[in-house]
Amino acid sequence: MDTCHDDEYDPYVKKRRALPPKDYFSFLTVTKRTKKRSLEELAPLRGEKNFHLPRDYWQEGCLFFGFSDEGWQERTGGVFPATLKSTHPLYVWKTDQTGETVCPCTSRKNNDAGMIPEGSVLEFTGHVTEKTSYVLHALRFPVAPEESLNEKLDFKGVFPPENLRKPQ
Repeated sequence: MDTCHDDEYDPYVKKRRALPPKDYFSFLTVTKRTKKRSLEELAPLRGEKNFHLPRDYWQEGCLFFGFSDEGWQERTGGVFPATLKSTHPLYVWKTDQTGETVCPCTSRKNNDAGMIPEGSVLEFTGHVTEKTSYVLHALRFPVAPEESLNEKLDFKGVFPPENLRKPQ
């Protein structure tokens, strides 16, 4: 009996392998949807106007530009009043373990929508809105964590839901 033999490195034992250092897999926490991450972790990006924000960092009130009109038509069953020539903003209505609930925004006045007034300064980025946006919460839909929106979205900032105004 050979007491010095370490079968972990024996070429005939194929199932055992040396494991990488424990912190080697720490980067995976960025891509897993096990917990939401705080925007504060991205403090060095504070004040940046256009960047991609991974979904782990999405929170209620995040505003994104660049969702295609075709995408809105598909997601809302053709109800969204899109021009099919451009894009419209995406607003994150709610987040939880099951994913995010998002809704489209439009510049057309809508008395049943929440309003982000022109000239509003968005949190985190300091982006100033160029025109009034109406958040069409009646057209909101869920997005599961593993689901891809297949859109290139530019994060513009955060406009908290409690700050949405009723149109006048």
